[in-house]
Amino acid sequence: MRPALLRRAINRTKRAVNDAKLFALPHNYPGVRLTPKRVLNYWLVRWEQRRGHVRLRGYPLVLTVESTNVCNLRCPACFTGDGQTGRPKSMLPLPVYERLLGELGDRLLQIEFYNWGESLLNKNVCTMIRGAADKGISTIISSNLSFPMDDARAEEIVRSGLHVLGVSLDGATQAVYEQYRVRGDINLVFENVRKIAAAKERLRSSTPDLVYEYHLFPHNLHEIEAARARALELGMTLMVSKGWVAGPDWDEKGEFKRRLQAGAGPVRLSVEPRHRA
Repeated sequence: MRPALLRRAINRTKRAVNDAKLFALPHNYPGVRLTPKRVLNYWLVRWEQRRGHVRLRGYPLVLTVESTNVCNLRCPACFTGDGQTGRPKSMLPLPVYERLLGELGDRLLQIEFYNWGESLLNKNVCTMIRGAADKGISTIISSNLSFPMDDARAEEIVRSGLHVLGVSLDGATQAVYEQYRVRGDINLVFENVRKIAAAKERLRSSTPDLVYEYHLFPHNLHEIEAARARALELGMTLMVSKGWVAGPDWDEKGEFKRRLQAGAGPVRLSVEPRHRA
């Protein structure tokens, strides 16, 4: 076959493969219940995205619900932690959330119940999660989990139907952890993780999946292996991601990204520089 014909055949094959991918089923949404309405909306959104549409008929696939903009920690690269948020401190009212769920819930694949606040400080957040889980929507929270929690609250979290609970733990010892999680208590976090794990066992629940979220900074590079061991002890999945710092990027050349990809072993690696509460 002539080179020009071969190139055209390859390009046609690539286009066909990409078009076929548009109609793949949604993935990476733990616990989602796929219905015809959700699948058709997913395909429509991907189709519009692929073709660069600016007038959209598709509904959102993922909704971020900030159950509160209040946080008990003072993380230095967080808008809430360093006091930059200009909004009044408040909790999301349950009726507002229920209206959102009624409008969008039939097509949503996932709700993220966190953004710039500590979600579990909202006393109604488990009710919100239960409403989403009952509709077959994947649910996820990222929490610092550094606050008092009793067994009843741990059971409430498990009973809510939450699918994934990420716990922000940027170290394996208090001295390292508190350099970013200012005012946090790592031993309290570990205790709360154990309470939730015990509640899962009592209730015979496989959820929520517990994730040890390790944001990578120059000061905690040396504790990754200790964090891996701690995650294994607690029955958590270790997830390493690049942490934000104030000022210039601390790893402009991506050196540690490459090192992690080459030698992280069973660590589930994320390299997106996203803040999590």
